[in-house]
Amino acid sequence: MANARARKNFLSKVNINGNSLTSAEDIKDGVCRTYRTLLAETDDWRPRMGNLQFRVLGSERATSLEEPFSEKEVFEALCNLSRDKVPELKDFRPISLVGSLYKLLAKVLANRLKQAVGEVVSEYQHAFIQNRQILDAALIANEAVDSRLKVNIPRLILKLDIEKAFDHVNWDCLVSVMSKMGTRGLRQEDPLFPYLFLLVMEVLSQLFFRARSEGFIEGFKVGNTNGIEMDLLHLLFADDTLLFCKANRRVDYLENIVSVLGCRIGKLPSSYLGLPLGAPFKSSRVWEVCVRLENIQRDFLWGGGALKKKPHLVNWSAVCIDMRQGGLGICSLVALNKALLGKWN
Repeated sequence: MANARARKNFLSKVNINGNSLTSAEDIKDGVCRTYRTLLAETDDWRPRMGNLQFRVLGSERATSLEEPFSEKEVFEALCNLSRDKVPELKDFRPISLVGSLYKLLAKVLANRLKQAVGEVVSEYQHAFIQNRQILDAALIANEAVDSRLKVNIPRLILKLDIEKAFDHVNWDCLVSVMSKMGTRGLRQEDPLFPYLFLLVMEVLSQLFFRARSEGFIEGFKVGNTNGIEMDLLHLLFADDTLLFCKANRRVDYLENIVSVLGCRIGKLPSSYLGLPLGAPFKSSRVWEVCVRLENIQRDFLWGGGALKKKPHLVNWSAVCIDMRQGGLGICSLVALNKALLGKWN
């Protein structure tokens, strides 16, 4: 059986950058060369952070981050670890103890950092921060797009997805920004990496603001019926970036520019963070998700499913009636969505 498993798992060749490598030595050299190139630092020009204005932690918060670990903190971190990461009695051997302690201490540091990161990261970032949700970014983006569509003002939206973002974090940049806020590649399994990555993305956020202050770009002005307006330049959710720009001139040879930058031209409606962006309110594309979810609810209620089709004995509108009036009080998703949109407006 062991031989059969070995034959099944055996790789006769590895394809690296279009080249098929067969010998063990070639494969070893190819893998090492690829990751050495991928993770190596380059001498390319980098923007300076000297004039960027970062938020700074208060002295009390900064001091709390440097306090010795308490027994309560360690116990809470141990209880919050995933079950497959909690050290068991058999793990307390010299070599295993090193890895277990690192996971535990990293979790303690992450618990401390997540309490402070919201104080130094701008409100335009919505990932991994307490009291901020992924829906916030999607709703703000939709409101910004809808406000421009209503007044028929041409605007440009640039969607950026940073390639291998967590592997390409520059150590010098991370250390510099942490020192500026008063407090190296990152391991994606490390509980610290989301919060450290937010600090690096804050540099990009401040670079956008500096570009706007110097007149290179201009964002959207989003307002309501009361005449209150706000400037919206960008939204960040981890490595997903949405940049709002003013479109004030036509660019010739647009296709050539797109090919050089490695991007593509899109049009509304599109999607952002998995949700529709810029779709007309009455478009069926906006509501089909609600309809599909309600169909799942109906099938579950009457004992049906994907393989069984059972009749629905009561109209769904009657099911959604309040229990005091004879219904089951199940919330209508379409009505709930309209109510939330009305509250937002």
